[in-house]
Amino acid sequence: MATVRPRKPLTALARCTRQTSSVNSSVTLRFNSTLQAHAQAKTASTTTLPPLSALPARVLLRSLLVSTISSKRFLLIPALSLMSFLSKPNRIWLFDVDRNPLLHGVLKTTFYNQFCAGENEAECKATIKEMKDMGFSGMILTYAAETVFDHSTQAQSGQGAASLKSEHGNVSIDPSIEAWRKGTVETIYMTDAEDYLAVKLTGGGVKVTEAFAAGDLPPQQMLDALDEVCTKAKERKVRILVDAESQHFQKGISRVAVELMRKFNRDGYSTIYNTYQAYLKSTPATLANHLAVANEDGFTLGLKLVRGAYMATDERSLIHDTKEDTDNAYNSIAQGALRKNIGEFGDKGTRKFPSVNLFLASHNKESVVAAHELHKHRVTSGLSTVPVRFAQLHGMSDEVSHSLLQMNDGDGTPEVYKCSTWGGLGECLAYLLRRAIENRDAVLRTDNEYRALKTEVFRRANVKCEELVGPLGEVPKLGKLVIFRGGSPALALGAQMPTWVLSFNLGPLALGKPIQLRVNAMAAKLRGKSLSQVIGLIGAVGFVLQGYDQAVSNGLLTLGSFIAVFPQIDTVNTSGSQKSHNSTIQGLGVGGFTATIPMYVSESSGAGARGRMVLLEGWFAIGGIVLATWLEFGLFYVSDNSVSWRFPIAFQGLFAITVVACIMLLPESPRWLARVGRLEEAAEVLARLEDVPVDSEHVLQELEIMRQSLILDDNTESAGSSSPFALTKNRHLHRTVIAVGVNILAQMTGVNIITFYSDTIFESDLGYSGTISRIITGCLQIWQFLAAGVAVLLIDRVGRRPLLITAAVGMTIAQACLAGLSSDLGNKSAAGASLLFYFMALFCFPIGLFLVPFMYAAEIAPLRTRAKVTAMAAAANWLFNFVLAEVSPVGFATIKWRYYIVYACISAFACVFFYFFCPETKGRTLEEIDDIFVQSNSVFDTVRIAQELPYQTELLDHVDDTEKGGVGAMQVENA
Repeated sequence: MATVRPRKPLTALARCTRQTSSVNSSVTLRFNSTLQAHAQAKTASTTTLPPLSALPARVLLRSLLVSTISSKRFLLIPALSLMSFLSKPNRIWLFDVDRNPLLHGVLKTTFYNQFCAGENEAECKATIKEMKDMGFSGMILTYAAETVFDHSTQAQSGQGAASLKSEHGNVSIDPSIEAWRKGTVETIYMTDAEDYLAVKLTGGGVKVTEAFAAGDLPPQQMLDALDEVCTKAKERKVRILVDAESQHFQKGISRVAVELMRKFNRDGYSTIYNTYQAYLKSTPATLANHLAVANEDGFTLGLKLVRGAYMATDERSLIHDTKEDTDNAYNSIAQGALRKNIGEFGDKGTRKFPSVNLFLASHNKESVVAAHELHKHRVTSGLSTVPVRFAQLHGMSDEVSHSLLQMNDGDGTPEVYKCSTWGGLGECLAYLLRRAIENRDAVLRTDNEYRALKTEVFRRANVKCEELVGPLGEVPKLGKLVIFRGGSPALALGAQMPTWVLSFNLGPLALGKPIQLRVNAMAAKLRGKSLSQVIGLIGAVGFVLQGYDQAVSNGLLTLGSFIAVFPQIDTVNTSGSQKSHNSTIQGLGVGGFTATIPMYVSESSGAGARGRMVLLEGWFAIGGIVLATWLEFGLFYVSDNSVSWRFPIAFQGLFAITVVACIMLLPESPRWLARVGRLEEAAEVLARLEDVPVDSEHVLQELEIMRQSLILDDNTESAGSSSPFALTKNRHLHRTVIAVGVNILAQMTGVNIITFYSDTIFESDLGYSGTISRIITGCLQIWQFLAAGVAVLLIDRVGRRPLLITAAVGMTIAQACLAGLSSDLGNKSAAGASLLFYFMALFCFPIGLFLVPFMYAAEIAPLRTRAKVTAMAAAANWLFNFVLAEVSPVGFATIKWRYYIVYACISAFACVFFYFFCPETKGRTLEEIDDIFVQSNSVFDTVRIAQELPYQTELLDHVDDTEKGGVGAMQVENA
């Protein structure tokens, strides 16, 4: 047994563990054993590359972009609306995707190339070759022409929406059928042997759809075209999949498909496949009928099975009531066909099972893997089965497709295909829009794909880092600086990027070039800043109402980044109302940033580095202000008044675009993942952030502490309360008051009367010229930037309390001295000396009062209410920023230099508040900070308890692994 140092009394967290261990110890042990088994399995499989490793880098990143949008409703719905707008015919040149080269290029390199094979034969052949090089057996190619019938509106859309009359009068040649024939034949010659051609028969136009709607065969011209298409396909050994379509047409389509199978599916080889939709209640009966016909006429039934794609337009009563029913129907048919037993057909029935070729098209991994394993088992066991192939859509479910490919043991199975469409960008855009709308619910259920893509991006980034700096652990210090390696710094940098955007929001009016806007005198004097502040307040309050459970950090950051692109709209607006509207939109993003970033980085960083990771936000924000200030100083001398304000607004869009690209790569907060029960994912994120294996003792300890903290909150009074004002033993209200109070006092130290009015004061009161005043203002911003850098270096060395108190003391001195020196403006020496205290104030404020209050609010708030508390703190900060900007002109006009004394007194009060009521959080985990408040009996106890309470590392680091026996053993020991 290792020697153990004497311990201080157990913390409240440990006491809670003791009290609840009888209930939770078995759960803990099961959790840890599951997690360790998961980690061991993951470690054992490190020699096998993940399925998505086969994707080229450009395809991987493009897929991540698309899945980011498709997996989030707040991004998908606007994206579909935009596609709908662009897919409309006869658009003006600017919005015509085929005529506008810029729009065409953007859409083609992103969404078109993600889902489509190409616009011509050369592009299609290149795509097919790329797919086969990745291991796919071939390609399913379809021509983007169809008709959709909406049961609810009784309306048709697409190719058959209107009749196209022949130019030859009475000659019975329908141009729609002829166009469909030519396009389909052309598609055949783009494919290779053993590829597939998918056809939508409603692409033949209105005469074809009228016949199908009546359940009849299509016109003879269409039948002749089909015969030609099937003959040419069979000659080239290309198979044809007759796609299922709207139920309004399906009876006629199935009738045609059976006739084609009767003619072309002979000798056990299926050239033609009919599609059966498992979500229809009638599918088993339809399939039984077709099996009977195949038995009687001696042809091979081509059975392509899908779940179904027309739920949005088909009559709802025809469809299974639940997704589970559809899944059961799909698996029953697929596995029945593989066993050669469906209903009355097969060994268990009364009729012989006919010749069947099975084709399973599905994005459901469980279904296709189960089908492949069943097929393989029957083949190796010498049992009778049917040929089977698998397919997924091009650009979707790559993780499913490549997982199937990895199951190939060298016997050529499973055969996996990708289904893609080809045609002009405009044609395919409308086609893809219909596919997306029909599959909208399925598209939204792409979280697993999204996470798999992110994991693969991280893996490749780590591999690249190891190529640059060596294997993990050889150069830990350098490794910690490389993006995605020791992820906390990388995560912090990525999460702080929005602050560059934030800092520019005060920019376009900052240097006072006249702009023709109708604004009131007060707003003109404030130079636009008060509007930005109240807008930031609106955004922060919105997050209070929304809450973290509904708006997870990555989603909010991504949305805020998109919103932040809106400043570019300002470059084409000149009216005050338009600028106000655009600023309101920007403010929603800024409010989301300021309420989210400190919380997100706090939850994702280690206790020893959390302070400097969060304070990077302040450093970046002030850096953006410096950049904006000097950029506008240069533009002040541009003769074109329009350029001087349009360019800074447009310039910030570059940062917003960068943010959008970076945020997709950020993981979710491990504490939020633990909060919602996704413990394995939380462990993986922690392991990645700390550069340790997922089954390491450190990860297990961290995760167990998080779990016990949640148990503690659940076992207190008002258990599980998500109200920041609840009077719980966990002291929700106490923490909320401190978090909000610190942010209010930070603003009420009066720093903004310096930053807002420096130009005016330097010119009117101190007598400097406009140019010199602006240069001094720029120097003040550089000085503030340097001070923020000092704060980053000190925050985890000296702690939060010392910086808060020091900054408040400094602001007290600066404001008092400014009051004295400003009392006699006729004394030029005194006025010049006041510059020293401007610099002093703008050194002290970034040191402890700029971003430390935001971070402190995130640190002291409990996990259950952290989002609301940090948002309330941010809202309070913006509110008093706005109040200060509004009342200061009146204050200076009324009491003149005495106005500085008001803020000197408030700053002195802030010193007292910080000293008596704000406990130190340096070096503590967020769960330890919870413990400080749990043990407090009054508002005056927290500072003392924080000083006396042992650090968690003191309780864990001196005990070796044998004594601890893992986290599960710790739990039993405490019991």
